Amino acid sequence: MNKILILFFALTMFAPVHAISPYTIPDYSLEAAGTGVQGTYLVRVWVMTHMKSVDDVDFKKAAVHGVIFRGFPGAGGAPSQLPFTQAADEQEMREYYDKFFSSTFLQFAEVVPASYAREKVGKGYRIGAVVLVQKDELRRELEKAGVIKPIASVF
Repeated sequence: MNKILILFFALTMFAPVHAISPYTIPDYSLEAAGTGVQGTYLVRVWVMTHMKSVDDVDFKKAAVHGVIFRGFPGAGGAPSQLPFTQAADEQEMREYYDKFFSSTFLQFAEVVPASYAREKVGKGYRIGAVVLVQKDELRRELEKAGVIKPIASVF
């Protein structure tokens, strides 16, 4: 019996642990990519990777994550777009965002065809794509879920 307990504890000690979240967000940066239609953001997402390509799902995930938690600089002197909420709120509402970033986020982003770019950086790559983010719909979804405050409550 003692051997079984020792084996159990040894196996659980070395099991992978999702310290932050079970979903993974790629290493990315965002920048404005022009103007989209009203209610949307058009952003260029740059993903840093050692792979030669990036899946569209990763571009969408990074774009939505960036709009919610990071914001991005404006183009050509335009003001920066502030994030919807603070990065610390991701941990506070972890259960919601775990579920959200497993699939729900996909309905709020679309990769613009023929917008891909790739640059060699050191031993890896910086791969980009333009993503259209449905910012108004995304904000409504997060407000409805109670994870961010409505804009009207800020004033």
